[in-house]
Amino acid sequence: ILITGTSTGIGLALAKIFVKAGYRVFGVVRKKKDANQLKIECGDNLVPLVFDITNETDVKKNAKKVEKTLGKEGLVGIINNAGIAMSGPVTEIPLEEMRYQFEVNVLGHIAVIQAFFPLLKKEKNSLGWKKRIVNISSFGGAIGIPYLGAYSASKQALEGLSTVLRREMRLYGIDVIIIRPAGTYTPIWDKESAQDTSSYSSSDYIESGTVVQNYLLKVGKNGANPIDIANFIKKIFEKKRPKAIYSYLPKNRFNWFLIKVSSPRLLDKILAFKFKIKPIKK
Repeated sequence: ILITGTSTGIGLALAKIFVKAGYRVFGVVRKKKDANQLKIECGDNLVPLVFDITNETDVKKNAKKVEKTLGKEGLVGIINNAGIAMSGPVTEIPLEEMRYQFEVNVLGHIAVIQAFFPLLKKEKNSLGWKKRIVNISSFGGAIGIPYLGAYSASKQALEGLSTVLRREMRLYGIDVIIIRPAGTYTPIWDKESAQDTSSYSSSDYIESGTVVQNYLLKVGKNGANPIDIANFIKKIFEKKRPKAIYSYLPKNRFNWFLIKVSSPRLLDKILAFKFKIKPIKK
């Protein structure tokens, strides 16, 4: 199995759990030091791959490396877990930041799927269920939280891509599943790109944007253990007849219910109240 974004958080937990279950895991990280640490934590059944998923040449090069390592065997699955989060109002976020968000959260996953797909269709799965691609989306991304426009857009694009891919993959008997974690304790929100609002200090959005940032950090730090979400993903990965989309919300069931029963306009009002987004008085 190939898993991207295995240096920390959900990806690292996935690598540990799949190795423990007897899988040979190819774990993708961007730095050599992370590869060494991953090997120490996971053992001999973990094969670290050091490359950036936004570098198409490196992605293809590592796909060839995995093909050589596997020989006649193929992959039973790909879990696209790598991701970043950048915040800022849509009218002000620099386009280069928006593009990079899509490079990592969408185009990077496409590059991985295209490069490693030949290994996925190489042989039939002897485990009794279809081979599969699991794309990690986001419950928050699906909602459309203010100031996470780049992140939400990239995750919704990933879901649209996954839907089409699932229908195309019927040709090969390969399934595609979307999983939306919510409130998972992961270093993604500890990164500077997810916290820094200084570039918007003179913006009309600074007050409400700071409220959103503080909320997200609180949700992240009080979220589910990555091991729990990784166990959930593994269970879905091995399910004989999985659904197309799963949400993981162990601590947010009320929010899930609220979103399910609210109209888009009502949800607009709820989020505006929660994040103090008030019309500017002229």
